[in-house]
Amino acid sequence: MAAPEIFVAALAGGSGTRLWPLSRRRRPKFLLELDPTRPSTLVDTVDRCRGVVPSDHVLVVTGSAHADHVREALGPGNAHVLVEPAPRDSLAALTLAALHVERTSPGGVLVSVPADNYATDTAAFADALRRAVDAAGTNRIGLVGMPATYASTSHGYLELGPGGTVSSFTEKPPLEVAQGFVAGGRHRWNASIFAARATTVLAAVERHHPEVLAAAAAWIDSPHDATAWQALTPRSVDHGIVEPEATVGGIAAVEASFGWEDMGDVAALAAAVPTGAQHLLVDSPGTFVQTTSGRTVAVVGLPDIAVIDTPDGLLVVPLAQAARVRDVVDALHAAGRDDVL
Repeated sequence: MAAPEIFVAALAGGSGTRLWPLSRRRRPKFLLELDPTRPSTLVDTVDRCRGVVPSDHVLVVTGSAHADHVREALGPGNAHVLVEPAPRDSLAALTLAALHVERTSPGGVLVSVPADNYATDTAAFADALRRAVDAAGTNRIGLVGMPATYASTSHGYLELGPGGTVSSFTEKPPLEVAQGFVAGGRHRWNASIFAARATTVLAAVERHHPEVLAAAAAWIDSPHDATAWQALTPRSVDHGIVEPEATVGGIAAVEASFGWEDMGDVAALAAAVPTGAQHLLVDSPGTFVQTTSGRTVAVVGLPDIAVIDTPDGLLVVPLAQAARVRDVVDALHAAGRDDVL
């Protein structure tokens, strides 16, 4: 019997609220060249995926508001774009990709990766994806865990269980909890990379959230009627199927390290991208500056902060409180300032 075909889906959703004012609804973080020396994380991700499977087996799942920008960024023939009628978080996006794979290649394997990360070791990245596929086998979901090198409150954590399984999952814990995870040694950062037979993914979705499967199937069958999709409650893959499947041993763990850079917030950006030489830092160790306004920014006597300067928004935040940038976005929305969101 021939080996099942493998497809890789890059999930390009979300607006990157913790990277405001760089990331906006109309131009989310996966479309941005966050590192001036690199392409966007979307292009970087798709290029890495094309090193694992042929271009016609690379999928990008994105919202209707960004589909044209995604196609323009990738160029013709580099990926197949699946369009969501509205953002409903990663579980709906993954389900859409799994349905596409099962209908395109029955028995096929789906590997899901986020489109908003960088990775510096492409060979190790490809190896991690293949090992996740092997770990999943025919009836489990393979999940990649990265070394937890510090107590981040912006990452999810998976706990390694017996027999190569994941015994629990915790999303973005408080600092004290994250510190305990790192000290204990049993937890890894969740890289949000999943691998499984498409049928395994669909069965898990049907067990825990059948309404998501029904809405995704309805959208594929009738792409002019998004009624069921619009009615969905947004749910992440982690909360939707990883947490309940982990309790019954349905999640296999694969440990990997491939120079993973998660651009989840401005602290992660500061760790990955150096401050430009045009900016002036005086007695401000650990401070990070990035600007798209063209201005030169000077910081004096303020260590360990981030300054993000754009033509219509300026953010100044201690790096230790980078996750609170989302509160700024919520406050702007509450104040009716959608013009800067």
